[in-house]
Amino acid sequence: MTMDQLTELFRLMTMINVGVFLLSSILTILFRGFVCKMHGLIFGIDRDKVPMVLYGYLGTYRILILVFVLAPYISLLIMQ
Repeated sequence: MTMDQLTELFRLMTMINVGVFLLSSILTILFRGFVCKMHGLIFGIDRDKVPMVLYGYLGTYRILILVFVLAPYISLLIMQ
């Protein structure tokens, strides 16, 4: 795999993961009551605790995107 192919791969991975993150964040904000209700029913979590669980999920996902997708992409751009 060439450097150009790796750079393109990480660019696409960054775009997809940031898109999923933004979609998850926006849907969680817009449909908070519905999301809390459904997650509470599906996973058996108290409805009051669902926002904290979602906040933890989004925070962890953001850090994983930064470390494993965005940082390598920026490194590849710098190396070119």
